[in-house]
Amino acid sequence: NIDFDKNYATVANMQPVANVKGTEFAKGEVDLITQVSEFFESIGGEVEHPELGTIKLDRKAVKNDIAHGIGRKKAAAFAAVPDVIRNGKILDVQYNWKARGYDTVVVAAPIEFSGQEAIEGVILRKTNKDDSFYLHEVYLEGVSTFKTGANKIGNPSADTPSLISILQKVSDYKEKSPDNV
Repeated sequence: NIDFDKNYATVANMQPVANVKGTEFAKGEVDLITQVSEFFESIGGEVEHPELGTIKLDRKAVKNDIAHGIGRKKAAAFAAVPDVIRNGKILDVQYNWKARGYDTVVVAAPIEFSGQEAIEGVILRKTNKDDSFYLHEVYLEGVSTFKTGANKIGNPSADTPSLISILQKVSDYKEKSPDNV
């Protein structure tokens, strides 16, 4: 059983798990999908989450993520995805997402982005076959500068919060001790 309140408080008060300069995966000769895919391959194409186990990081996931919108900052933040998955806490679980036969799990952790505090969240897709990275988003405290259409992901009803709203909620838990939630 997941203690979401405790996980929110932990994420709000933990040290950044990664430092993103903002220049990673810059535009160049090689397209973004290939750059990020090669980065994921260079670390073995997967990462372990302590509660969820092995999470696949592959080209298909990069394509899915970019299809939901991309900007320079979001592109750079791909660099932190493995660390967020490895060290992040589970903030949301949706079973049988939109009746598509898979579950989604939101894992988030603080990162440093261009010298600013930020919260990065990733959506993982859990299927009978495997668990894989699906989407990431970054919330900079007070301003969401990522023009990605993330607020349109999923059903905006109260029982299915958007990834950005989940990341914004982390700030409500700042200074609350995880033990006192």
